[in-house]
Amino acid sequence: AGGNLIVSGTTNDLTTTTTNGGTTTFGDTTVNGNLDVTSDGDITQTDKMVVVGTATLDAGTNDITLNNPNNDFQSTVNASGNDITLADANGIELGNITATGILDVNAIDNITQAIGTTIVSGGTTDLDSGVNDITLNNPNNDFQSTVDATGRNIGITDVNDLEIVLNASGDSTLNAGGNLIVSGTTNDLTTTTTNGGTTTFGDTTVNGNLDVTSDGDITQTDKMVVVGSATLNAGTNDISLNNSNNDFQSTISARGKSIRIIKGNETKVEQVITPIANNIVIPLSPKIEIKPIIEPTITKPVVLVQNETEVTVISQPIQRQNTRMVSMNELRNEKTPDMLSQDTDIRVPILDGSKIELVNGGVKLPDGLDQLLFVVNEEN
Repeated sequence: AGGNLIVSGTTNDLTTTTTNGGTTTFGDTTVNGNLDVTSDGDITQTDKMVVVGTATLDAGTNDITLNNPNNDFQSTVNASGNDITLADANGIELGNITATGILDVNAIDNITQAIGTTIVSGGTTDLDSGVNDITLNNPNNDFQSTVDATGRNIGITDVNDLEIVLNASGDSTLNAGGNLIVSGTTNDLTTTTTNGGTTTFGDTTVNGNLDVTSDGDITQTDKMVVVGSATLNAGTNDISLNNSNNDFQSTISARGKSIRIIKGNETKVEQVITPIANNIVIPLSPKIEIKPIIEPTITKPVVLVQNETEVTVISQPIQRQNTRMVSMNELRNEKTPDMLSQDTDIRVPILDGSKIELVNGGVKLPDGLDQLLFVVNEEN
């Protein structure tokens, strides 16, 4: 048509073309073969469409809006246009999709992608599969703005940066060839970045396990809740998850250059780890419960200035033990002049009989931070 085209009815293959800015509008249409549409204007519909074969839709710089909830695209859908909106009463398989504007896909069943195809979305992307899966894992996909994904199990891959908001009742797997920004809710969450890509968490709730492999720093802009175990691997980069509202409810395993984590729950625990300790495991409970049979004591007792009596210093008090908290600097300052002339190392075993000791604090702390220990009140 040299202008607008309105088509409905039943056919095997269907090929349509409009020119001179002509739009293409579908009424109640059944295509038992392939559908090939080239439109010089918008591609829209007024009733449902059933396409048994492959659908190829080209609107140039115009919009494609095929959002009737009763549509049934039974094979791959390829689409090129500005804003692209697709709906299917069942599942939908996306092929080569190029949307210079927004991409909106809604299906009652799974949203998947044909092997060897690429999805490029220049604007925001909204994916909704209800209680079913979303799997868009082809390596050359490029979601250039925020992806909002709602479904059961969600898998998204982006050739470079990816920003995504999850609403997943199942597990989620995210792969970015650049920086990754993730927020929302999911069960298990597995993320991977390459090419130096950082990993940044917004307001995120992981009801299962969290597994992060990042080729750059791991950071956050809002609180994180992780019910299961958290495994964080930043390689030679930094991990900084220091939001005071974090709630890591199970164990944290971390590998990185500098690791700073506020674990959350009833007691805020901050771990500052230098490159000398690339692998750490933070215990299940933020309240460290060490109950040795014999109290761990300082290797060489410290003599306090005020009463010149020997005191016992431990890394953590055992249950019902009367102690006062003291910093490493305070211990040094409380030594007598005689003690200062001797070996001034302060060694505190981590456990009873442990071969591992905190020596002068055990770690190199940044400026303004200090190692906290406990002095036992012997009178009680």
